[in-house]
Amino acid sequence: MWIFSIINVIHILTCILLIIAVLLQAGKGGGMGAAFGGGASSSVFGGRGASTVVAKITWVLAITFMLSAISLAWHSSRSDSSALAKASKKPVASVLLFK
Repeated sequence: MWIFSIINVIHILTCILLIIAVLLQAGKGGGMGAAFGGGASSSVFGGRGASTVVAKITWVLAITFMLSAISLAWHSSRSDSSALAKASKKPVASVLLFK
């Protein structure tokens, strides 16, 4: 079960980093990347270099997100540790109402 925990951590970190990478991409209006100095990056990465680096990082994060989501879904469908399976095995307890 430790592998399930590792994949969960990877999935959560990938989600956070993917949100940041998407927000940093320059859209039609400049995006959040321009707010954090994205305009000055043309001197470091070239004219189009900064956006391609961010785009490549976004692609890698998106693929990692997809693979971790698929593996988590596969693992949860294969395991018998779901809440519904546990609840169906337990006998229904009688509920006492105190008035």
